[in-house]
Amino acid sequence: MPHESTRSHRFHGRTLRPVHLAARASATAALIGALTGVGSTQTVLHVDADLTTGANDGSSWADAYQGSAGLHAAFDAAAPGDEVWIAAGTYLPSTVGSVGAQFHLDTDDVTVRGGFEGTETSPLERRFDAGVETVLTGDLLGDDDGTPARFIDNSARVLSIDANGAILEDVRVTAGGNAPGGVSLQFGRTTFPYTVADKELRRCTVDGSVGSGALVGGGGFGASFRVVDCIFRGNGGVGLEVFTVDGSLVIDRCWTVDNGGDGLSVTTGDLGTPVSNVVSARNGGRGVLHRFVGSEGFAGMTYEHCTVAFNAGVAIEASGCCGTLITTVSDSIVRGNNGGLAQFSNGGTIAFAPSPLNSLVQGEPGADADPRFRDEAGGDFRLLSDSPAIDRALPPGGAPFAEQPFDAGKQYRAYDIAGVGTVGEIADLGALEFTGTLGRHDECSAEPNSTGRAGRLFARGSDEVLANSFSVGADQLPPGQFCVLLGSRERGLVPAVGGPGTLCLGGSIGRFNAPGQILPSTAGGLFLLAIDLDQVPQPSAFVAVRPGETWRFQLWHRDVPGPSQFTGVVTVAFR
Repeated sequence: MPHESTRSHRFHGRTLRPVHLAARASATAALIGALTGVGSTQTVLHVDADLTTGANDGSSWADAYQGSAGLHAAFDAAAPGDEVWIAAGTYLPSTVGSVGAQFHLDTDDVTVRGGFEGTETSPLERRFDAGVETVLTGDLLGDDDGTPARFIDNSARVLSIDANGAILEDVRVTAGGNAPGGVSLQFGRTTFPYTVADKELRRCTVDGSVGSGALVGGGGFGASFRVVDCIFRGNGGVGLEVFTVDGSLVIDRCWTVDNGGDGLSVTTGDLGTPVSNVVSARNGGRGVLHRFVGSEGFAGMTYEHCTVAFNAGVAIEASGCCGTLITTVSDSIVRGNNGGLAQFSNGGTIAFAPSPLNSLVQGEPGADADPRFRDEAGGDFRLLSDSPAIDRALPPGGAPFAEQPFDAGKQYRAYDIAGVGTVGEIADLGALEFTGTLGRHDECSAEPNSTGRAGRLFARGSDEVLANSFSVGADQLPPGQFCVLLGSRERGLVPAVGGPGTLCLGGSIGRFNAPGQILPSTAGGLFLLAIDLDQVPQPSAFVAVRPGETWRFQLWHRDVPGPSQFTGVVTVAFR
């Protein structure tokens, strides 16, 4: 649906204009740049696989670099600080079956973003609906059918980012790895000087590799990496291998599932590093392999809120090198692994924290209760309502749950069994929280209101349109304050609309303001509204939600003391 660049509507005395961000005032544009990382001095290079007109110079979507060759050109043209925006479509490093063909970026401090439809002026306008996907594939002749004979023409490596300070987000890398020890995505400098700048891989998928999925780190001395919200699935070898020595590492909200080798292989040095909210399941090797190559006999690796289940090998292998390796597991679920819990070598040990054991670990005395997954045979590792893993985790250090607000399914941590958060709530064990809620919550963050906490929006019921049993609610609101729910199919970013919050909807924004829909929050700071999916308001009419559509909801509420405020956004893909 196109943006309504000239439509405006009144909202409690203020005019909201859900317009393209390019049309807003320069002060707002500067703020958007600060929030999105797109600054006024940066150059954005546009690439569109399907474009056949224009200047082919990358300066705009109309003049984007064209086709797979255009992505090569953008990487060659990128300077430090630039961004490469890649439109949805399929990109091949070559079409002649050369296994050495790859996309290669070797310029430091470049951000590569996929998932664009080719009209956006800000990364926050991307929708990520079905079909809006940027795919880099090593299936050079387009003939893969699952048989090994068809893989011989595939790229040995699809994408190699041999640079410091890089960011790669919202890109799918698939069907590479056709070489001994091959890997589809190599992310990190592999030659001296090794990576020293921060680097991040986020919201990416690496799947279908003949060999391993992704190698993050390369040589890795002094490397600092973040791997967040990524999926490594169905690769022939290791799903994700990370290597860093004397550097920091964060792996959060990732899935390493159905790979032929180990799910997750981590090699670290002396610095303590966290792995959190990770599902490593149904892999052909170990769930997790942790190697220590430091020099001081201390690794401090911590696996927290992880689910390691039904792997063909052991759940966790700890392998020391130059002293004692301590791998700490907390608030996790370890279940159904063919080789049992752990294997140790060269001084490796596994410790459970805190004491007594605060994880569900099959075979461990007093901790081997069945976690009650929804469908363990089908790979659904969410918890049933009678799971002993519910309300068992310990709060992290610092503010309650501020360090881990989302689980591996992008649900808020620490809802009670009814699906509505409560003060003093306790998170669950494992990578997936039992919430009873729907949708994603990671598109837009909220500012704290007068309660000291940010309002949290959630959806409940069914995402099946024909069921028409759907409601949207919020908690952590100031009590007794009027609330208005908003809905749109589009993302947006309009900072500071009548207060410190951000309106994160764009396009046609509807207000649920019929009688009985503008409600005050309860004394406990809750809001809940049942929605008729056949009568969803838009600025000019009511519309019916259709299967396959993605809708975004956000709540405006008054606050005391202080101005009005917004919650975050819940995004629901309806079926």
